[in-house]
Amino acid sequence: HQMIQQGMALLKALSHRGGKSSDGTGDGCGILMQIPKHFYQTKHNITKPFAVMMTFLPKDESARGEAVAYINEVFATYEISVLKEIEVPTDSTILKTKAMLTEPHVVQYILDMENVDEAKLYTVRRSIEQSWKGAKLTDRTCYISSCSNQTIVYKGLLTPDELPYYYLDLQDELFDSNFCIVHQRFSTNTTPSWNLAQPFRYLAHNGEINTVSGNIQWSNARSGLVQNKSVYPICNERHSDSANLDRTLENMLQEGFNLENAITRLLPKAYENNAMLADELKAYYEYAGLKNEPWDGPAGVILCDGHKLIATLDRNGLRPFRYIQTQDQIILASEIGVLDTPLADIKVASRIQASEILCVDLDHNRITTDEEVKAMLSNQYPYRTWLNEKTIEVPVVHEEATTLDIDFYTKKFKYTKAEYAQELKELLETGKEAIGSFPYTAQLQMLQPNVGLFFDYFKQNFAQVTNPPLDSIREQSVFSSEVHLTSVSGLKDEALTNPIYKFKSPIMTKNQYDAVVSENQFKAKVISLQFEGDLNVALEKFKRNILAVLETDCHLIVLDDEGTNKAIPSLLATSVAQSVLVESGRRLEVRFIVKAGDARLPIHYAMLIAYGADLIYPYFALDYLLDKASEFETAKSTLLDRYLKGCLQTLLKLMAKTGVSTVSSYRGSKVFEVVGLDAELTAYFNGKPTL
Repeated sequence: HQMIQQGMALLKALSHRGGKSSDGTGDGCGILMQIPKHFYQTKHNITKPFAVMMTFLPKDESARGEAVAYINEVFATYEISVLKEIEVPTDSTILKTKAMLTEPHVVQYILDMENVDEAKLYTVRRSIEQSWKGAKLTDRTCYISSCSNQTIVYKGLLTPDELPYYYLDLQDELFDSNFCIVHQRFSTNTTPSWNLAQPFRYLAHNGEINTVSGNIQWSNARSGLVQNKSVYPICNERHSDSANLDRTLENMLQEGFNLENAITRLLPKAYENNAMLADELKAYYEYAGLKNEPWDGPAGVILCDGHKLIATLDRNGLRPFRYIQTQDQIILASEIGVLDTPLADIKVASRIQASEILCVDLDHNRITTDEEVKAMLSNQYPYRTWLNEKTIEVPVVHEEATTLDIDFYTKKFKYTKAEYAQELKELLETGKEAIGSFPYTAQLQMLQPNVGLFFDYFKQNFAQVTNPPLDSIREQSVFSSEVHLTSVSGLKDEALTNPIYKFKSPIMTKNQYDAVVSENQFKAKVISLQFEGDLNVALEKFKRNILAVLETDCHLIVLDDEGTNKAIPSLLATSVAQSVLVESGRRLEVRFIVKAGDARLPIHYAMLIAYGADLIYPYFALDYLLDKASEFETAKSTLLDRYLKGCLQTLLKLMAKTGVSTVSSYRGSKVFEVVGLDAELTAYFNGKPTL
């Protein structure tokens, strides 16, 4: 019980880091710990091996009865025996108004573990959650905070002072554990609620995942590659970034990954520009990146499955994480000195560094260092051999002459002399973007007399408040613009069957485009974006065309707006294609290139990637600038190299403004706001805010 008391003391010592509402209601706090077996055996006479399902149910008896009926129905379906139902003793008198208005009825189901494992418990829990969702019983009224035979979570819309007095179990001397994880929340992007308090089922997270919208899409896109499809979708926008990270981690564990594998794929090290890193470890991260995109943003994370406890930081190290080690304890926290510890007892006092792993093996009472963990990961399989067998790098080769009708496409895609003089010419001359404040002070497109580009209706978000932007120049070592184009057919680590085209930039040249599209193993299909008549009709046809391609053995789609007719804007087509492929569960298997004539500025490329494009081939921009090369004395290839270099540097700067450091995590992140589009078109961007 001393461990629980220390956890409560640590939580109180960090109470200044949490949030409160005006009436004193906390943003949420809680504790994740080992199930106190002796407590249940003694207090509740549980003699069999058991698991505990900790549930929040509605206070209203009618709604609670409906929720319980779904629980019992799922238990019957999966032949789960309930040893006991326990109404968890709580003291509601200490709650503030907001917490009291949404207080749940807390019940524990003690489940017989005979012929049941953690995987079955996971399926049972997800089935209950899906039944509730189908009945429109939301997470804020019906929620399972933990369901395991190893760990249990006590949490709520509480402050650190209230937690041990609200849950009376936490005061019981028999309530013990050999570890505990505590967390107090400072809510930023979601409204505080009982279910969003931390810790979650596996982790506690201090930080903010900037790419969470895209991560949610990518997580759900894996439904076509997993064994247990019934648990999908696992993520959604109603949950916080931390909750979605926890659910994704949990699903990876159920797919056979261990804690070390799972968290190093979700929060990978910045390996791309690290010359000091062992090649075997670089190969591990590169291989893992083919199947998992990074969850990018500040993240100090502690996670536990009951057997191992791991602490780690994001690739940029953007959260404080200190620890001390004594003869019999490790104390980790956002600050040092959270528990009174005699100086003579401290053997180690240090901090977790960017992407460092500190692992405590709870079963064998030993600490596994970062070096040991990384050596284990990199030597699991011959990752470098697998990559070398399939990786193809196509060098940039520029065309020497234009192939398109420059005048026609200049009018079609609304290229202007002012745009060339103010922005494109600077990229050709210096390889850098023109100095200005675009797009933040650009005039709103819907107020302009002339119809502009579709791109002009979008404004980029940026990192702010508790979430710092990055510096793509001074922090260049953590940035990566690499793109690996391949078709992924499974999530497990195994030898690759499809080629991997590796690019240093997501912006392609003609020779690179031709090399990839001609690859027989991809069996690429080109879908034209040209249309006549109504745009909504054209978009429905476009979606049908994508679905028809999915019925074939195609692994690469090209969205092509070249031609004499009007075309669906490339950004709109990109968002639609991403949504259709994600919903099909085949997004990792089927990739797509946007062959766009309307894209020419770095912000355009950023938008296309943020809404899902794997690669972009700006065929007309390259021809247009090639045609302008006669104005300069410099070689044509040098001018185009400057343009591509300038676009890439600006793309990285745009990513940095949102706190994102890799193209792979920026892809699908949707870090833009729609400004001035009507509801019909906004719907194609998954309902992102419109101003």
